[in-house]
Amino acid sequence: MWESKISGWQADWREATEQVARNAEALAGLIGARVTGAWTVWIAAADEWFADMPVVLEFDSGEQLEVCWQKMDNLSISWSTIDLERTPQAWVDGLSWRPWAHASLNALRDQVITHVARTEVLLSTTDVDHPRRPPREVWMTGGLWFGTAGPGLHIFNALDENGLSNTAEPESKTHLVAPAMRIEDRRLATRPLHATERAILELLLTADFPGVEELRAQARDVEADSDGLVVGLVARSDSPPARVITRTPVQANVDGDGFDGGLLLFVDNGKLSALEYWWVTEEVPDRFPPLSAIGTPRA
Repeated sequence: MWESKISGWQADWREATEQVARNAEALAGLIGARVTGAWTVWIAAADEWFADMPVVLEFDSGEQLEVCWQKMDNLSISWSTIDLERTPQAWVDGLSWRPWAHASLNALRDQVITHVARTEVLLSTTDVDHPRRPPREVWMTGGLWFGTAGPGLHIFNALDENGLSNTAEPESKTHLVAPAMRIEDRRLATRPLHATERAILELLLTADFPGVEELRAQARDVEADSDGLVVGLVARSDSPPARVITRTPVQANVDGDGFDGGLLLFVDNGKLSALEYWWVTEEVPDRFPPLSAIGTPRA
C-alpha cells in the first residue's frame, strides 16, 4: 500500500461514523491533554501543505493521533504509526514533515483539549433527469472537532482531502463523542436526573413508536451516571427491555432562547442508555435547552 511510504503510516480507512465510534474511548481520553506538536506534510516546490496526507497531533500524555480524510466519507484514524523523522514519499517529490506549519494548527499550540466531537454536514443531491423532484438529503459525518478553552481545531473532509479550520462550519451539526464511549466498568456512581433532564426525557417519550411503553416504565426509575451534554442513563436491571427498531428511536429539534440543534435519545440492549443535546452554534452550550426551545418529538 502507498500509505506505508508515508513514514510508516498504517492507514485504517473506514466509513466516518463507524471510525469515530471505534475510536471514541481513545478520543475521549485526550480530554485534559495538552497539544505539544502538530504536523503536516509540506511540498517544498510549491511551499504549501499536502492536504492529501495525514494530520498528526502530539500530546503531553504521549499519544500521537493521525487523522486523514479521503473520498466522500472515508476517514482514517491511527495512533503512533508514523515516524516523523522519516521522510514521507508519495507521487509528489520534495516532501517533508513540518511542525505548526498550518495557521490553524499553530493556533492550537499548548492548548488543552476540553472536549472532542464529530461534526455532520448535510449532503444534498438532485436528480438531473428530474430536476423538479425534491433533492435527496442526508446528514454525514464530515469532521472531527477538538475543543479547547481557546481556539479549537476542526479537521474536516474537504472533498477527498483534509481541511483545517479553527471554527466548525455554521451549518454543521456537532455531536460529542461520548455516546459511543460509555463502557460498563467505567460508569460513575449514579445520581437522580436533574429537573431539566427528566423533563426532556418525559417530553421525548410522549412520541409513539415501538417499545415506548417499556421505555416510559424504565424512565420512572432511571438515573444518570454522567454530566454534560451527553448524559448516560442507567435503567433498573430488572426493568423489561424495549424492542425498539433503531438505537435512536426518538429525537426533537431545538430552536429558540439562544439554543439551536437537536436532542437524541439512545437505547442499547432494550434499555435507556443516553440523552444527547447536539448543537450548531459556534459556542459550545453549557446546559441542556429549556422546554420552550424544543420542538415536537418525532420517531
